[in-house]
Amino acid sequence: MTKQQPTLKENTGIKPLDEVLLYENENVPHRFKKHFFLSDEEADDIFMETKKWLWFCAVAYELNRLGRIDFIVGIIRGLPMIDQMWHNFILHTQAYEAFCNKYLGGFVHHVPTTKAADESKLAKGDMHVEEMKGFYENQYSLTYDLMGEATCLKWYKEYAEKYSRAEIDKIKKPLAKQQ
Repeated sequence: MTKQQPTLKENTGIKPLDEVLLYENENVPHRFKKHFFLSDEEADDIFMETKKWLWFCAVAYELNRLGRIDFIVGIIRGLPMIDQMWHNFILHTQAYEAFCNKYLGGFVHHVPTTKAADESKLAKGDMHVEEMKGFYENQYSLTYDLMGEATCLKWYKEYAEKYSRAEIDKIKKPLAKQQ
């Protein structure tokens, strides 16, 4: 498979990925570094990947709405640090809303896991693991198709190792140092 731009109608408002990646906001990575021991380059890189993730979410939502895919995407292995940056970006509410409206065709909502979903996962045990295999395969495949091999490797291999939940805990600054 090769990287391809989705064929969406112009009226979706979703801009091409290359245009989305030109968006800059120095305040987002600046605030992020207040909470994590990261270099400027690392924070900027995570912000870049977060913009890609948000575009990916907007496109996946639109493809689902059009009936071209029958699944949703979510934060899975490799993406927790992108999720942390997304939370950080959302706190810049006016900038986040303007970014979404200008580049993604509307507000991209962050939908956390519900209590019922967590309870269902626990109740299903191993059956939940089997159900998740299809979810992961769908997301990996769509990521590959829309974003290419380099992004797949970065998100699901490099970031999965470098920014695992355990590693994120190690680089998170104590509250006293978050100034």
